Amino acid sequence: MSLRMSESVAAALGLDLAKRKNKYGARRVTNRADGERFDGRGEAKRYDALRLAERAGEIRGLRRQVRFQLWVEMGGRRVHIADYVADFAYRKAGENRDTIEDFKGYRTREYVMKRKLMWACHGIEIHETGKENGRQRGKRGRPKAKSQSHQGGQHG
Repeated sequence: MSLRMSESVAAALGLDLAKRKNKYGARRVTNRADGERFDGRGEAKRYDALRLAERAGEIRGLRRQVRFQLWVEMGGRRVHIADYVADFAYRKAGENRDTIEDFKGYRTREYVMKRKLMWACHGIEIHETGKENGRQRGKRGRPKAKSQSHQGGQHG
């Protein structure tokens, strides 16, 4: 179980949240243009690109940190499993359905599970952007090799 608190509550308790390091190396940043806070530089840059696209009329209704409830049906009732918070949601010009986007530097197991639940619960496929589109990295920080499949169907 994780505990989340606002910066004002943390300050009242004498805690400095800024000193906590992200285990994936991301550093929180504040956008100079509008003062919004982001989990990392890549997410902030993506937001800037989406804002430009919105001004150009390519997208509309750009929103950040959009929360979705994830649930399963059990005995005729919906049981809440978890929440998924998307980095961005917007509507592309000429479309009538929102695009849900997540900036990924690293795909965690928790994220992969929530991505599947988003599809199962809401029929929403998450559009991933970020470093190598979120491809997982191996122990030495290099992208994991794709598995070699046997081609041609002939043996030996």
